[in-house]
Formats: sequence, C-alpha cells, structure tokens
Amino acid sequence: MIGGPQGSGINSVAENFARACMHGGLHIFANIEYHSNIKGEHSYYRLRVEAKEPRSHVDWVDLLVALDKETLFGDLNKVHPTHQGHRHEVSPGGGIIYDSSLKLTPESFGRDDIKLFPLPYLDLLIESLKEFGHERELSKYQVMVNTIALGASLGLVDYDFDLAASAIREGFTGRKAALGDLNVSAAKHGYDYAKKNFPSDSFSNRLRPQPVKEKRMMIRGIQAVGIAKIKAGCGFQTYYPITPATDESEFLESHQKDYNMIVVQTEDEIAAHEQLLGLVQLDPTTIGDFQAVIAPRTDFLRQRIQRQVGPLPGKKSNWSWHFYLLKAAKE
Repeated sequence: MIGGPQGSGINSVAENFARACMHGGLHIFANIEYHSNIKGEHSYYRLRVEAKEPRSHVDWVDLLVALDKETLFGDLNKVHPTHQGHRHEVSPGGGIIYDSSLKLTPESFGRDDIKLFPLPYLDLLIESLKEFGHERELSKYQVMVNTIALGASLGLVDYDFDLAASAIREGFTGRKAALGDLNVSAAKHGYDYAKKNFPSDSFSNRLRPQPVKEKRMMIRGIQAVGIAKIKAGCGFQTYYPITPATDESEFLESHQKDYNMIVVQTEDEIAAHEQLLGLVQLDPTTIGDFQAVIAPRTDFLRQRIQRQVGPLPGKKSNWSWHFYLLKAAKE
C-alpha cells in the first residue's frame, strides 16, 4: 500500500510497481481510495501481487509506503478526524517505508511486531537530480520522492530492477523520454539505498519473476467498463465531469473515432440530461442505440422523460432508471 496527499503521484507510482510485476509474469489486483478533492486530502492505493491470479484485494498490508505522516497516524490534528492512518493495518512481520526527516521513534508507532525502514527522501532525490543537472530545481521535481519510495520497496522485496525500469519508461515516451530516465534514476537511488542500508533478512517477503506464458494486459476498472460499452454497441454518451466517471468518459473519448461513437462533456448535469431528452424528441425509436450517464439528479430527469414517454414505475436505483429510461424511450 502507498499513501499520501492527493496530487503526490500515488496512482502513477503504484501503477509502475504493478506494471513491473506484470512484466515479471506476476498477477496483480488493485484498488484506490480517495477524497472528493483535487489536491491535498489523504488517499491510498492498495496493490495485491500474487504468483496466481487474485480476484480481490485483502485487508492486511505487508508493506506500507508512507509519503507523509498522515498515512501513518491519520488526521488526528483535525477538529473532526476522519481516519487513524494505516500503521495498524500492517501485518505482523510487515514493514513500513517512511521519510526519515519526520524524526519518528520506533515507540511512536505503538507496535513492536513490524519492521521500520526510514529513508531520506529528499536527500536521495537531490542526488538523483544532480546526475541530470537539475539539483537547483528541487521544487519542480519534488513529487518524485514517490519514485524514490517505489525503488526502495522494490529493493526490499528483492525484485528485478530492470523490469521496473522498463515499466517506468513505458509512461515516458517521445519528448518525455528524458523525464523517464530521470524517474528511473530516482527509483535506482531508492533501490540501492534499501539494498545497502537494510540487511537482506530485515524483510522476509520476496517477489520473484516467473515465466510469461501468454500475452497479458494491465487494465483499469474504468477501461474495462468502457470496453464493455463499446462491445455492447454504445453510440452516444453524455456526461458532466466527476471522479471517477470522468476517467471512463475520457477513455471512451480517446476511442470514439474508431467506433463511430460520440462522447460529449456538457457544462453541467442538467445539460447532460437535456441531451438525452433531445434524442428522445428527435427519434424515440432509435434511442435504444444510445447510452447516457444520468446518475446525477435522476429524479429531475425522470419527471422530464415522463412527460414524453408516459408514467414510469416507482423508486428504482440510478442504474435501474438508466436502463428503464432507454427501454421506455425505445418502446
């Protein structure tokens, strides 16, 4: 698990770890929790890695990577705390990677059955930046401490670094290739620090690559939903941006030209509803060929549709309404 403030690159670094594992023939299952907030609030990404295919996440954590103090102890400084951090979720014998500049004592964790791995995040990042002449641009690249932590976690589990380097570079192609090299360097500094400063027996969990017997792909949940809509014949989707639905709509937008699809981002939820209503007015017999995301303000839409297609049944879930409205309009 990796945790930290939103906007600190948690998704990208966790997916780099996942991609590295996939390149080594391992299987992954991940989920992420986050606030309805653009930047600053706590979020965390849980990644399960197995030699055989996992079908869910698990509650325990073998290795916790903390990018800030809140990931460890929660937001107890707030008037109304929302969580108590994740140190209690670490399994006995598990480990925690954290920033040594926090100056935490082992006693402050309240546990004597876990292993602690403090890292000088910024010092290692500066060393990496010096190799590329960017040491005076620390504020620009400070988010890359997450990659330092990524490298350290790979070192602790004794994983093949070349697989990780390949996974990182996949995300930086073309004009961004130099940034990929910089990230690989940062990860290598974290990797080497963990290898040098923590004995090989300090962490018992190991990840070993296994033969890749067939073509594989790493897919996000929103991509799976989008692909399902394409295969189902979705021709039209209208939406108003809101996480995580936006990611799925943007994925469909990137493929709409290939599948004769139209995806429209409207100025608000009501406009998204109005576009569906416009389709009903144009030709009710063809509305079944379209799909619209109508979860927000469903009651409002129900009243508007009802005026055109007749009475609708009693209470239904948003998804039930979604399919019913399309069915009713088609009929």
